[in-house]
Amino acid sequence: MHTRRTGINALLAAGLLGLWGLSSPALAQSGEASYPTKPVRIIVGFSPGGGSDTVARLLAEPLAKILGQSFVVENRPGAGGQLGRTLLAESEADGYTLLFDSASFTASAVLAPDLKYDAVKDITGVAQIASTPVVMVANNDLPAKDIKSLIALAKQKPGELGYATSGVGSLLHFSGELLNSMAGIKLQHVPYKGAEGMPDVIAGRVQLAFAGVPQTLQLIKSGQMRAMAVTTTERLESLPDVPTMAEAGVPGYEVNNWYGIFAPAGTPKPIIDKLNAAVGETLKDKGLQDQLTAQGMTASAKSAEDFTSYVAAEIEKWERVAKTAGITAN
Repeated sequence: MHTRRTGINALLAAGLLGLWGLSSPALAQSGEASYPTKPVRIIVGFSPGGGSDTVARLLAEPLAKILGQSFVVENRPGAGGQLGRTLLAESEADGYTLLFDSASFTASAVLAPDLKYDAVKDITGVAQIASTPVVMVANNDLPAKDIKSLIALAKQKPGELGYATSGVGSLLHFSGELLNSMAGIKLQHVPYKGAEGMPDVIAGRVQLAFAGVPQTLQLIKSGQMRAMAVTTTERLESLPDVPTMAEAGVPGYEVNNWYGIFAPAGTPKPIIDKLNAAVGETLKDKGLQDQLTAQGMTASAKSAEDFTSYVAAEIEKWERVAKTAGITAN
């Protein structure tokens, strides 16, 4: 009797184990399908009030309405955004910790020293949110009034014309060096902190600048400086008369300052897809589109796969530019 009971118990145990093995994927899928079941943290690696922080907060509330859980923006500034990126890479890949970042993600992947993560292998794209061009502006007294005449002037005076940016290794710095490379000229980089270079451009102490649209839009519209070109492939709605760099004489030139959401690599695809679909639904809202337009941005959704591939291609592009221009972190 004891032997028989033992055998029955063994069979029952085996059966339960078999059921557990069969049900584990189903249980996991069920958890993914019910995502999110608790608040989601969105890390922003910069201080409150900046571009990434502003767009992240615009997006958090409608995402919460669509997905039924709070999306909480958490500012973790430090090391030019690297603190936030490192926190994401080290987080559990369960969809409850996300990163909101910009194109500076790709520039830092090329130049930042001692990275504790691999920007391609440890972090994956969830959704692109918006894009905005960099704008090239000039002092009003600069003799060159368009890009073709600027290139001609720069070839006559190699290294004599300066362009201001927000710092070495920034997307704005890369924008200038990409123009140098593609146009065969030598504009001199003049790095500043943030937007501190704008008064010097207005005063003529520096002839040119590559800058963000939010920092320059009112200065351009008030006539304090002149917009030479935008760096995207399409003109900007808020600056409709300003040509793209490609239209102005540098075909193939493109720099996009994009904003998007990332997750740790290994986050389940159903969760990534659910987040991407929710973002896409959010970006259909006319009110949100108008808010982005007011910031000089355009809503621009991409699939998670396309966004991830695009980011990887941008990193490769800036690696080539950095090598050609000799840009280093030091």
